Amino acid sequence: MSTILTFTRPDQLDQIMPGMTLGQAEFEHIMKMLGLMWTYDGEPCEEKSHAQLASPMHSNGFFDVGSLMKGYPEVRWNLAQQLVDRFSANQAGPIHGVIGAPTSSTDLAGDVAEILRVRHFILDKIEGGIVWREDQENILGYECLLRVEELMTTASSCEKAMEAVLAGNPGWGGTYYPIVYTIVDRSDPAAGPLSVRGSTVDSLFRYEVRNFDPAVCPYCAVGSPALKPKENREIFFPNAVAA
Repeated sequence: MSTILTFTRPDQLDQIMPGMTLGQAEFEHIMKMLGLMWTYDGEPCEEKSHAQLASPMHSNGFFDVGSLMKGYPEVRWNLAQQLVDRFSANQAGPIHGVIGAPTSSTDLAGDVAEILRVRHFILDKIEGGIVWREDQENILGYECLLRVEELMTTASSCEKAMEAVLAGNPGWGGTYYPIVYTIVDRSDPAAGPLSVRGSTVDSLFRYEVRNFDPAVCPYCAVGSPALKPKENREIFFPNAVAA
């Protein structure tokens, strides 16, 4: 059995060293221990709640990978290394910098940049929008950027990050590596494979989670309450040992 699967407390996560395997079983164990992952068990029914997302959508799954990235640097570094390994195995050309949508992907993108020994370009979130941080060097016209995200449901955040980079660097050529790398792809299978303006998405872990407009939500149709997981932790994460 993997050592990580025997962890029962969050403070044990600082024992994760570079090179330790974080496969899907280990990732799920960590996320569930921390109360950061939930999926609906079984068919829709009145007795069990389903998730109301930050958007108006309802869902049969919830993943807070951002809190994992911000709170557990040893885990983040290992996952960043795995993303770099995926990139290196398929590398089709040079990259000169890394970006990630703020704020959940900022530190992850920084780790990837450090491992690759390239620049980390930082974006900020201001009043719900994404902007280029002005106190950093501009991107040179020929440079190619790698996009890294902690989780992707749609391409929206990644696309907004791309627009912010371009707005902050009007002299840049707008060249991105043709693959976006993410830890979790939880895009709705009904929408088809996730892509970002012609670029494919490569994930460490794929979860086929459905998202529903409340007006046509099959869980609401049978009387299942729609609740926000972060505000109802005792319902969604009764066995978690940390927030």
